[in-house]
Amino acid sequence: IDVYDKLNQTYQEAKVIETYGNIIRGNEIGSGRALNQLPDADLMDLKLFVEYSKKKNIEFNYTLNATTMRNQEFTRGGILRYKRFLGDLYNAGVRSLTVALPSLLEIVQSTGYDFEIKASTLCQITNVNKAIAYKQKGFNRIVVDESINRDVRNLRRIREEFGDGVELIVNPICLKDCVYRMFHYNEITEDSLGATNDVSVNFYEHRCVLQRFGKVSNLLRMCFVRPEDLKYYNQIGIH
Repeated sequence: IDVYDKLNQTYQEAKVIETYGNIIRGNEIGSGRALNQLPDADLMDLKLFVEYSKKKNIEFNYTLNATTMRNQEFTRGGILRYKRFLGDLYNAGVRSLTVALPSLLEIVQSTGYDFEIKASTLCQITNVNKAIAYKQKGFNRIVVDESINRDVRNLRRIREEFGDGVELIVNPICLKDCVYRMFHYNEITEDSLGATNDVSVNFYEHRCVLQRFGKVSNLLRMCFVRPEDLKYYNQIGIH
């Protein structure tokens, strides 16, 4: 946070306005990161981090972008457990969430907490119809699917219909239109809550890597955005 703050003071025209992540000790809802990719943190660590971050004018977004909850969100016990956890997050100072499952969105909305809710890139928002649907459901922001990063005409239409809250990930490392993608998300969700092992965390990741490097042109087809091209996204209203 101190480094980001120093950067923000140096570069007034392009600032780090938010970080994101989730705890692993006491976590009740999965995310898009496996345990072995996350720091060892609990609710108290989160509270201290959010407080310090906000002092530096940097917001925090808590990632609840699980792609499966094993249908526990449809049980009375599961709903009560998740509501308690959302209350814990709110008391820790969290005011922004990234969500993937529409079922979890309804649980969040039923708590009455004034969370700002972002639709994860895991929602695979690839067109205007999907963007409008998420807007109607009450999402404040959407992160579009990485596969459309270079489809500027499509992005312009999404921005026109959804409004100012359209985001994209500029540095994806995944193979474009990878057939393993959705199944990889499900694996990561499971490994974000339980003990990971080399088989689960490497299975889809290695198969994606093999496709990327099996043909050198696949590296160029990946959906990263060149820094010198950011101006074209700014021109259509994505900042």
